[in-house]
Parts: sequence; C-alpha cells; structure tokens
Amino acid sequence: MRRGLTMVELLLALSLLSAILLATASWTQVAARTTADSIYPVRWRAAAQAVLQLIHDDLVTGDFTDTQRGRRNQNARVAVVNGALRIRTRAIGHTGDVTGLAIHRYAFDAYSGQLRLDQQTVTGTRYTRPLLDQVQEWQCVIDEEQNLLTVTITSSEESVIARSYLLP
Repeated sequence: MRRGLTMVELLLALSLLSAILLATASWTQVAARTTADSIYPVRWRAAAQAVLQLIHDDLVTGDFTDTQRGRRNQNARVAVVNGALRIRTRAIGHTGDVTGLAIHRYAFDAYSGQLRLDQQTVTGTRYTRPLLDQVQEWQCVIDEEQNLLTVTITSSEESVIARSYLLP
C-alpha cells in the first residue's frame, strides 16, 4: 500500500489553496474600501458641523460694546473680507477662561483644499490651525437687510452643508 501524496496532488492542493487565499484577500480589500468610502461622508459632515459650531460660538461669545461710541457696533464684529469670514470675539484659553479680545478669521485655502482658522489676540499672539480637509468651496454671505450670515461649505465629493446665523 502506498503512503503520502504524489507531486501532482501536492501541486494541485497548493494551487487550490492559493486561489482561495487570493479571492479572500481581494474580497477583503474591496470590503475595506467600500467601508471607508461610506464612512468618509459621515465623518466629513460631522467635522463641517463642528466648524459651523465654532462660528456660532464666536458669534455668541463676542458680545462686547464699542468703547468709543458707548454702544454695540455689531457690523464691525462680523465681516467677509476677500472670501474670508472675520469675527471679533473673545479669546478663550485652554482652561476655558476668557483671556481677552481676539479676531478669528475663517479662510479657505484652495491650493490645499483646507479650511483654516487664524486667530490673533490683542496681545499679538497669532496661530493658525486647519479645521477641515477636502473642501472644494467655501462661501460666506452677509445679508445686510435681514442681518443674516450664511455659511456654505462644499466637500470635494460635492457634499454641501450650510447654516445661517442671525446677527445681533
């Protein structure tokens, strides 16, 4: 009686095993790519919502008067300059305390596709940080008649998120 496998049987078993492993690896790669593609829009929308919340927080925390006129000068607080949104607001420290006045400038860099926040405090401290990647378009419009600010962000995958703020 013969024991063991012939060379042909062994090669056949190895080729079947290779085909099964190749199919499994290919299926796993397609499933991972599909999952990543479906999760990206959800994450981008959440990040865009967070940016719109930052703008809201700046609009709410900037409640201070113009010292020269003794009244609120809201129009100087919020402006759209060269496509960037500029808000005079209060600077918040890392502990959550108000540290003074600041100017926040939300600007879109078309070259990198990033939406960035530039902050300048009255003490001269400046810093820039990226807020959102893969942005295709950024638009801010102030309606003077209705005293309304509308911000629209479009992703590179054509996902659009917008929010309007009633200016005080």
